[in-house]
Amino acid sequence: MKKLILISLIAIISISCKKKGCMDENALNYDSNAKKDDANCTYPTSLIIKSVSVLGYPSRDLLGDVWDDANSIDSLPDVFLSIQEIDENGSSLDTLLETDPINNFSGTHTWNTSLSISEQDINKSYNIILYDQDSLFGETIPWPVDNTIFDPYNYTQNGYYSEKFPTSVTGLTFDWGFGNTVFTLELEWK
Repeated sequence: MKKLILISLIAIISISCKKKGCMDENALNYDSNAKKDDANCTYPTSLIIKSVSVLGYPSRDLLGDVWDDANSIDSLPDVFLSIQEIDENGSSLDTLLETDPINNFSGTHTWNTSLSISEQDINKSYNIILYDQDSLFGETIPWPVDNTIFDPYNYTQNGYYSEKFPTSVTGLTFDWGFGNTVFTLELEWK
C-alpha cells in the first residue's frame, strides 16, 4: 500500500512539474522548453519595417555599367529605395514605398521607413531594391543597383532557419563580380 501511494505521489509530482507555455512554433511567445501548452499563444497582427540601412554598393550596376557618366563630376550613384510586394515568381505586384533620391550616394544610409505590413500580408514576399537614378536623353530612368528578397514570416538567413520573428535582419546580396550590398532591416512585430 505504501509503495502504491509513493508511486502515485511521484507520478502526480512529475506530471504537475511539466513547464507550461506556448508550444506553437508560429506564435510570438513560443517557448521551446514548454512541456505543456498553456493555451496563451499570441500571434503577430502586423509588422513594421522601421528602417532599412544600406552599407556599400557594387562598383557597377546590375547591368555592368559604371555609375552615371564616368566622365562627369557626378560619377557616384543617385540612389533611391523601393519596397515592392512580389509574387512567387519574383514579379512585382505593388510598390509599397519609394524614397526620394540621394544624390552622389557615398555608400551608407538609413531610411526611416515606418512601413506597416498588415496581418494578411505578413506571409507575402517583398523585394527591397536599391536603384540608381540616371538621365538618358533627358529622361530620368531608374537602374537597379542591388536588391534583396525578404519573406518576413518564413525568414531564413544564408539558407538556414533564423529566429522566427527577428527584430533585425542583415543580408549580404549576391556578388555579380562588382561587389555587393549589405541591407539591414529593423523590424517591430505587433
